[in-house]
Amino acid sequence: MTLHHNDEEHLLAQMKTIIHHPSHPLAAASIGIIKNGEILFADTVGFQRIALNGGHDISACADTKYRMASISKLLTATGIWQQIERGVIAPEDDISDYLGFRIRNPHFPSEPITIQQLLSHTSSICEGDDSVAASYSIPYAYPITSFFDPTSPCACQGAWGSQPHQPGTYFEYANINYGLLGTILETVTGERFDHYMKAHIFDPLHLDCGFHLPTMTRVAREHVGTIYRKLDPTGRLDPENGTWTPQCDATPELCSEDPYSRYVPGTNATIFSPQGGLRASVKDMLVLMQMWMHASQEDHPLLKTETLRRMFTPVWEYNEEKQNGDGMFDRAYAAGPQIFTDTLGVDRWLKEASLGFSGHSAGAYGLFGLLGMNFERRDGLIVVASGASLESYEGEYSAFDGWRESLIAAACQFAGFGS
Repeated sequence: MTLHHNDEEHLLAQMKTIIHHPSHPLAAASIGIIKNGEILFADTVGFQRIALNGGHDISACADTKYRMASISKLLTATGIWQQIERGVIAPEDDISDYLGFRIRNPHFPSEPITIQQLLSHTSSICEGDDSVAASYSIPYAYPITSFFDPTSPCACQGAWGSQPHQPGTYFEYANINYGLLGTILETVTGERFDHYMKAHIFDPLHLDCGFHLPTMTRVAREHVGTIYRKLDPTGRLDPENGTWTPQCDATPELCSEDPYSRYVPGTNATIFSPQGGLRASVKDMLVLMQMWMHASQEDHPLLKTETLRRMFTPVWEYNEEKQNGDGMFDRAYAAGPQIFTDTLGVDRWLKEASLGFSGHSAGAYGLFGLLGMNFERRDGLIVVASGASLESYEGEYSAFDGWRESLIAAACQFAGFGS
């Protein structure tokens, strides 16, 4: 496929049209494309930072890094699979052996909860509706055991759900699964979660990104973009007339002092947000996607081909007759990645065609994204919308929002996906 400068300019013009939608504007949008293993396109339009009280706006670019929300889970899973590949842990291992306390669903006390069940959200652990669980993070002063301790102020009262399910039999998406995985990774390596990610994933790929702002380089922090929503003076969503209001990473360049310098690894990795805290650019993400697809780094892959096959093999699939899932957006999940089944009204990427992608979706603080890869074709696509709200702009043919559908359509037309 031969591309010309005019093709890229047309795609950039489409992206700018999407972010300037009169009733559903965005602060920024990113598209990254891999075709047959090669990076085809990577750019971001809109703002890295919006001047709210005078000063100058900072435009976004392909190097602008955003908090990637749940796409981050793919990195946590990669770290776990590195330890599985080295024989340090196994998918079927009881997580109690690594967390320093016995963890059982009280309704199924003889059933161990395994690493694979955490990876695939089939652990039977839930997050309930209380504010501590909804924050995905146990405060620094408390161990991760506090989530399950009914006497702790950090306890999740709904940790086992209102309708208990046997571990391994039911899918319920819960961010705390990945906080536990991050803590297990710390326990078996003796390294802080954010330090492990840097030493064993980012540095080998020559990526300047990270999970914890104070331990990122100064240059990386200066490229971190603020995530916004348009809110009215009362704090309610107002896409048409509201003011762009920072929701996350308002002043990342100032976050140089590490409040966790005395943290003991294996205590409570949720403080590093293993479920959603990766700050990375669209260019960074394309390098990671090439790594997962073995489209680069062939001589020194971070994971062997067989390990990647196991990581991306479905562990759970939705069964409508058995109603074996939470009924939200997922129809299949592997040991870390989300498997997109291209079901209309649910997880379909492109209206006219099935793309056969595996990867992950993202949504937090006003950022929505999708990352998908087709391993057979070695094609990949990531789209990110910053300044979004799911409630304000429903999709036409999927459970995703209209922004992601529009960005996907523009990217696929450019790359020739689905044609």
